[in-house]
Amino acid sequence: VELYLQRTLGSENVAIFDHLFERQPELDAAFGNPMVWDRLPNRTGCRVRWKLNLGGWTDPGTWPEVIPSTVDAMKAFSAVLTAPVLASAGAVLPATSND
Repeated sequence: VELYLQRTLGSENVAIFDHLFERQPELDAAFGNPMVWDRLPNRTGCRVRWKLNLGGWTDPGTWPEVIPSTVDAMKAFSAVLTAPVLASAGAVLPATSND
């Protein structure tokens, strides 16, 4: 599962990522596993991800375990990161008249 920050301005992605990264230990603990925090220097975007190591999509024999585990991980990932991402964006991005 992955969160990819991809706003037009790379500086905004880095600002949101850095603000989130300040809470890395707390967010990793809330997720229940350490996530991979990739600032991705020399790219426009940044990402936070977690890899499920149960097999893969190329082996249909693993699907009965992989699919529900992936869905559960996506739900947990979203539950842990949604509010902090919105708060980070609100904290570091300039307010616009469209808000």
